[in-house]
Amino acid sequence: LETWTFPLGIPTQVGRFRMCYCNIMRARSGRCDFRSDFEQAAGEVYIRGSDFPVETRCNQGETCELTVRAQTFNTQDRVVLFRNIDDCGSPADGMLVDWMFPTLPETIRPDVIIEDLSAAKFIIADVREPGTYRICYCAYVSGATPCVDPALAGQPRPPVDATRFAHEVGKLVVSGAILDVRGVVPEIAASGTLPAAPWAATVEVNVFLVGVRVTCGVTREAAPFIPMKSDLENCTRDSIDLNDRQKLFPRCVGLAQTFEQVTELGYHRVHIPLTLTPEQEMSTDDLHVWCFASEICSNDRCVMPASKDGTVIRLARGLESRNSQWFATVSTPFPIRIKLAPDYSLATKFARAKIVEGEGDCDVEKQVEGVVGITCPSISNGKCEPEPLLYRSSAFGSSRELMWEGIEVPNSGHYEVCFCDRHEGNNCMLWVRSGHLTVIGPQKTYRKYYGNPGVTSSLPVEGLGLESSDRLRVLPQQYFCNAAFTEGGILVTTTATAPSSAATTASSTSTPSTTGTSTPATAANMTESEE
Repeated sequence: LETWTFPLGIPTQVGRFRMCYCNIMRARSGRCDFRSDFEQAAGEVYIRGSDFPVETRCNQGETCELTVRAQTFNTQDRVVLFRNIDDCGSPADGMLVDWMFPTLPETIRPDVIIEDLSAAKFIIADVREPGTYRICYCAYVSGATPCVDPALAGQPRPPVDATRFAHEVGKLVVSGAILDVRGVVPEIAASGTLPAAPWAATVEVNVFLVGVRVTCGVTREAAPFIPMKSDLENCTRDSIDLNDRQKLFPRCVGLAQTFEQVTELGYHRVHIPLTLTPEQEMSTDDLHVWCFASEICSNDRCVMPASKDGTVIRLARGLESRNSQWFATVSTPFPIRIKLAPDYSLATKFARAKIVEGEGDCDVEKQVEGVVGITCPSISNGKCEPEPLLYRSSAFGSSRELMWEGIEVPNSGHYEVCFCDRHEGNNCMLWVRSGHLTVIGPQKTYRKYYGNPGVTSSLPVEGLGLESSDRLRVLPQQYFCNAAFTEGGILVTTTATAPSSAATTASSTSTPSTTGTSTPATAANMTESEE
């Protein structure tokens, strides 16, 4: 017998079809042009699949049952899930879900709803991600390319060819609280980038349910398995309190929960303080983040993303130094410039600064009173204003600095300059130290000194960095210190005088003189009171 092969093309319909043959010798016009020419039966063709698409719903982390109806099934048929972005069979990366392998039918039975059809039940043991998916089907045909190639030696599972699953048989809708977790990176952050830094990481969580709080954990390495909620909840606890599974999960370097319940659907930022050691800061390039909805997760399988890697975000080096030094003079405007590490592409709208007492805890202390150029609420975690200017320099390569101009500190002393780049509303989530500020000059005092006319008196001036060449000027109360004043014959003259002594406590004593020269104190006839 002869065998002739006719290309069928790509079928667009499923069902049972008759093959009709045209013998060119019997055709009326000598060509197979008319349907009456196809008078010879040549067999039947079954295009296997389903004409009855279904929509199945289930909850994240639970077992889903998919029922597919068709004329006939084979025990080697398979279904797999595609993301609802492209059609079934799309070879594009990321269309096949990575947490499901093409599954075989659990049972094949006559359909009890539609006569003359079969019903195949497919089981998906663990649906890990909420969303809408396409149920894509591959029919096993003897002698044709199988739905899944055999695994090679040493392969736990063979790779899956997505193009073999081109027939859509329905939709699967998975309910859950979190749809996606992503970093705040330039490709998606229209409001500016907020990279992870050694003190904190930030992710944007796409929340699908309101009324929940979101918890996120951060590790320095990928997990050996897809994490469960309990793995994250216990990832900072001592290993003695953990079960065998939790001991295998990497230790978290950060674990945080949103302060308030989510009231709107969509992306919400979660700031996660980090506890990296200096050695870990230098040796860590990437962080791995997973999140879950704290109130909705009865089956422990609600962690997103449902992968061993989690959401991978780059760890930037943050500030060029967290021990910078600034020097300024009392009540004299000066800039605070904070240099950023080259990989820290922070948007200026997120940056804030404040000045606290020396050796104070930035996260606990309020800004010192009387600072000009930076305004802060009367609470330690309040959001200060304004945001800085961005200064770029290319003199020695490309560098970026944040700059706050026109800063004035009313008193001499030692201070800490604090930095914050993570905010929630009007609150700073974490203040960190960026360096030390030394302000030289007199210490502003609220004391009042009293003296007698015509009697030489001495005035003590306390401060930091005072020099023997400094001078003191005394004016009537209604004048500012830098005001022009030429009138004489009053309590003291306006002539600046030099100090007559300097104590080891950084205080200097100045004696007003009618001649403008510095002289030692010959009499003490001035008293003080403090208000």
